[in-house]
Amino acid sequence: MFLFLAYGVAGLIEPLVAGYLHHRAPSQFRATVESYQSLAFRVVAAVVGLGFGYISTGHGIHVGFLVLGGMLAAFLIMYMGVVDRISLNGVMHRETA
Repeated sequence: MFLFLAYGVAGLIEPLVAGYLHHRAPSQFRATVESYQSLAFRVVAAVVGLGFGYISTGHGIHVGFLVLGGMLAAFLIMYMGVVDRISLNGVMHRETA
């Protein structure tokens, strides 16, 4: 069930990111940017999968999922910090004190 959810979310995120890059990248670099985005997605998935397998084999599947959940929580916190600094039109803004 968890893997189905994880692959479903990844299947939703990848086209959204690709569409965003497609509209933002200059036409002469668009194919290269989209290729690097796809490569990065695959490399991250492979590294996370190998790390999960290594941890799960040595320490048990529950520990593997705990570490995976911790990594996802850390990524979410980092992501929320980045999104907080970017306005909807993609221009960075600063908080006024």
